[in-house]
Amino acid sequence: MFKNVASQKFYVYAYDTATNAPKTGDSGNITAYIAKDFGSVTALTDTGASEIDNTNAKGFYVFDATQAETNADVILVSGKSSTSGVVVLGAPACVFTFPNKFTTLVIDSAGLADANMVKMGPTGSGAAQTARDVGASVLVSRGTSTGQISVTSGIVLASMTHINGDATAASNLGKTTRAIVRCTASGTPSTTSIPTSACNPAGAAADQFKGRIITFDADTLTTALRGQSTDITASTNSSTPTFTVTALTTPPVSTDTFSIT
Repeated sequence: MFKNVASQKFYVYAYDTATNAPKTGDSGNITAYIAKDFGSVTALTDTGASEIDNTNAKGFYVFDATQAETNADVILVSGKSSTSGVVVLGAPACVFTFPNKFTTLVIDSAGLADANMVKMGPTGSGAAQTARDVGASVLVSRGTSTGQISVTSGIVLASMTHINGDATAASNLGKTTRAIVRCTASGTPSTTSIPTSACNPAGAAADQFKGRIITFDADTLTTALRGQSTDITASTNSSTPTFTVTALTTPPVSTDTFSIT
């Protein structure tokens, strides 16, 4: 039982000495008493006992205690019935209370306790803190506000603003990587000519990509081209250009993929 908390229960047991059996149906005649910290005995505020009608718990009656009635370290419980021959005992006769650390505990729909941390530390007070405010090392929540992580389809969306403490370096890297072109081969390429079905960014002028380097992906379809590079000597005026290149060791096939740097 918690100390100084309302709506807790006291139980008493009624026994009929005439029949040597638990006394049932006696709720209107039973009064419960308490003595707080071995002080004076007083009747409980709740004068209407509720009988526990259970096959295995006959003769037990329950009373609701007020907050003031639980404000003690030790509470002695007893009872009395106005019915002749009925003996009422506290059950148990002595209740030891625990300090109340939770004045109000809110349980959400998932059965989890909602609680705010006022201060993390040995002493003092402060503004209420949420789990997110404690720090990412404890708990990070999902969202787009300060202290939260943005997640889409299970992937963390992150933006790097500095490299080795330098914001300019991060900005320059971002601009450089955006200039990398991604393409997919199409048709029937040769070792020196590669038509494409897709390029991003798209082509817009003849020889737009001349002098740049093609590097095939590490997982491209043609095994012999994986990681192989060659230079572009000419490109057609098309959104999906055909590239003339220094001879590759193996001709690509349609759907081979590569980057232009």
